[in-house]
Amino acid sequence: MNLVSDRRHIHTITQVYKSLNDLAPARICSPFKRVGQEADRRTTRAVTRQDLEIPNLKLKVSRGSFKYRGAQLYNMVDDDIRGKVTLNQFKRTMAKSDMFALV
Repeated sequence: MNLVSDRRHIHTITQVYKSLNDLAPARICSPFKRVGQEADRRTTRAVTRQDLEIPNLKLKVSRGSFKYRGAQLYNMVDDDIRGKVTLNQFKRTMAKSDMFALV
């Protein structure tokens, strides 16, 4: 957990949580869509988990963007952590988790 990359990942995930719960500035609240928001989608595990759509990007450079990387990292978070009601609960649980130990 002391690695700089782990701290950056947790910061990115926290920003995604804030944007999904309207706790962030308006300019970063809009880029994320949940899988299955369209009515014609079938029910899959990603829909029931409420995963975020990962944009289909053509350039490798774009994969470092907040929209792509944030959705990718947020989808790795366990459901019990995502379901935390307050930002402080979410941050505390993320700090205690060791989800990046295997990455």
